[in-house]
Amino acid sequence: MRYHTIKREVSDSSALLAQDARALSVIRQHIRLTYHTIVLAHHQIHQLSVSILTANFAVEAAYDCFDINLPKALTRVSTKRKLDFLTGRLAAKLALRAFGLAHFTVLKGMHGEPLWPDGMTGSISHTGGKTSCTAICCAYRQPSMQDCRAIGVDIEAKINNVCFEHNVCFDRDESQHYAPLNHHAFLNHQETMTLVEYLCGTHPNHYIYLMIFSAKESLIKAIYAKYNVLLSFLAFEYIGVSGDVMTFTIIDGTQKAQENGLTQTVMQVQWGMTGQHIITICSIS
Repeated sequence: MRYHTIKREVSDSSALLAQDARALSVIRQHIRLTYHTIVLAHHQIHQLSVSILTANFAVEAAYDCFDINLPKALTRVSTKRKLDFLTGRLAAKLALRAFGLAHFTVLKGMHGEPLWPDGMTGSISHTGGKTSCTAICCAYRQPSMQDCRAIGVDIEAKINNVCFEHNVCFDRDESQHYAPLNHHAFLNHQETMTLVEYLCGTHPNHYIYLMIFSAKESLIKAIYAKYNVLLSFLAFEYIGVSGDVMTFTIIDGTQKAQENGLTQTVMQVQWGMTGQHIITICSIS
């Protein structure tokens, strides 16, 4: 199948609102910032990559420079987790800057979700390793209190596809089928059987598992933002992909899902690729 590539617009990383020029000059000796804006599903997405250039660099210094609040819960975690959070909040800062809200502090909610300014909604995602991280953020104003919308975004590094490449495609005449690593964590049996054609059939898609994993992440975020209902990966069943749109059905039968009319609801997620990443987005009116 044809992969859908996202076009990027590159901007100078100096767009980041540092506390002062001198602090920014010092920080740039230790970290590198790369900033892009991309458009997917008619939404502008801010993509930021942060790489640590100096061994044993104290990431907390970057928090101070860019006026990012370091949650108390993160003061004793690994450098990687601090870098992940920093990169995500910097991406959020860039997204809010377009609305004149660059100095707003995006705090964490009960389930780790970002807490946006009144009248705004958005979503953040990040991926990376110990010394580098790439984050995306999409934010926009709510049309009105009566017309509340929600959005979920996710970014996955293509290199993570290796997690699904250590499987064997069995002959379907045997009572076996192709299954991804830890597939039980985010795919049910029906989905696994549906995906055989993409892996063993006439429509190969090298990234299909990673795409679905990312899409379900976006679905979970959008549903939680809209209904305050936290669903699992297995609450969504993959139906198929057409062009840049993946379709899912919500099969969760729990009381909260039923109360919000979610069970059997058909959901769509749009996806695209950059050079190194897969990005998905789900928007709910």
